[in-house]
Amino acid sequence: MNKKLLIFLIFLLLFLVGCSPIPLKLKRTSENAIKLLNSELSNVNEFSQINEPTVVDMMQISETDWCLVHQITNDIYFASRWQKEESDWIQVEVQPYVDNCDWVK
Repeated sequence: MNKKLLIFLIFLLLFLVGCSPIPLKLKRTSENAIKLLNSELSNVNEFSQINEPTVVDMMQISETDWCLVHQITNDIYFASRWQKEESDWIQVEVQPYVDNCDWVK
């Protein structure tokens, strides 16, 4: 019985990861890029930093093109556009102080 439950949970986990709204590699790459940007801006906004920048908006433009919006502080947002080139995600555009992906349309 435990074996069947374990196999079911593994398939369920694979299904959930495959159906996530954002590709995992893109999520990790964008989080690393925004953390780097956040560290570069740390002297500007050190008193109001959020511990971990969070994705507040996302939009899939095409299969290889995404828009993500990260919130760095309570009032600072960065929208970025990402394109997949071979197996890597490349940040092609950054829009400061934009809190949604409507600018991409």
